[in-house]
Amino acid sequence: MGNIKHFKPKAHILKLLGEELIKSPIMAIYELVKNSYDADSSFVNVNFTNIQDKDNAVITIEDNGTGLTSDVIENVWLEPGTDHRKPIDINGNRVINRSPIFNRVPMGEKGVGRFAVHKLGNSIKLVTRPANIITCLDEKKHGKNMY
Repeated sequence: MGNIKHFKPKAHILKLLGEELIKSPIMAIYELVKNSYDADSSFVNVNFTNIQDKDNAVITIEDNGTGLTSDVIENVWLEPGTDHRKPIDINGNRVINRSPIFNRVPMGEKGVGRFAVHKLGNSIKLVTRPANIITCLDEKKHGKNMY
């Protein structure tokens, strides 16, 4: 737990993070599922635990996408409004960076979908692994090795 990271918001993004951006919990979950799609996931599981108990509710979104490196977490995920997936070229035009596995056009456009979690609760736990590292998930939970 010693590797704690902090958000680095830029001033212009604060307006985008308001209620106008993500209007409902359903849209917040949709934004997080879009992140899985953009990460070349072939599946997404959304699980609700204790959802009727607001103080103890947990929403888990699990996928097999390409994952995030520590550098991407610090310099993209924790920095709202980055143009990581759709950068702007020298002429001011968006460049579409297709996903490396399925050649998908990214669904995320504004670089703020990751903040949908704030619509759902006040605590975030991000568990990820970079695409170039093969990790075996918990066999007890999944019943088999998954890579």
